[in-house]
Amino acid sequence: MGIKHQFSTKYTPQLNGLVERKNRTLIDMARSMPSEYNVRYSFWAEAINMACYCSNQLYCHPLLNKTPYELLNGRKPNIAYFRVFGCKCYILKKGTRLSKFEKKCDEGFLLGYSSTSKAYRVWNKTHGIVEEVHDVEVDETNGSQDENENFDDVRGVQLANAMKNMDIGDIRPREVIDVEYDKNQVLPPPSMQNNCQASKSGSQDQVQIQQVQDQQVASSSQSNESNAQPSASDQAQVH
Repeated sequence: MGIKHQFSTKYTPQLNGLVERKNRTLIDMARSMPSEYNVRYSFWAEAINMACYCSNQLYCHPLLNKTPYELLNGRKPNIAYFRVFGCKCYILKKGTRLSKFEKKCDEGFLLGYSSTSKAYRVWNKTHGIVEEVHDVEVDETNGSQDENENFDDVRGVQLANAMKNMDIGDIRPREVIDVEYDKNQVLPPPSMQNNCQASKSGSQDQVQIQQVQDQQVASSSQSNESNAQPSASDQAQVH
């Protein structure tokens, strides 16, 4: 085929710069891939294989503007089946007779893609082996890419946006004066409504107590006035 294999001198990577740059790209990809799902670094070979497989179908040639897969096969690659390295997967059990309540799948995680068939390379935790299977359900929701946002972070914009969208009634509830219900009116929270009702009842009790005290004072003043006026017999005796 006109291909001749030549070796470079030891400890002189500058003699083959193209290959060394490709190795650096693969190593950078393989270094970051296991950290997504905390995969052990003992699977570094699988990570490099998957990085090489993906780069051949994703990276375009700078002059031809085509991927290596497109230059070799004459068509654009289909990457709809790509998954994140190390994500959890469930492997369907085949070839064994299962009982009614026995598990029908084994748990594992993704290691790459098969180079000879349409299958995934997975690590089966039940049997402790690497196998190529087709019937796999992948779960990509247990990694760092699905982290929840922290709304308590004052350095970010989440808290500021939450404060802008907050209703005024949630911060400082106002007392409802009208008895009739108005659906456009903003009511305070239930806890503050109870406090308002309690304050209303307390003020009414104070008003009633004040009224009773006023009535008692008025009745006592009337009795004192009646005692101070002399009767008719007393006036006759005086005369």
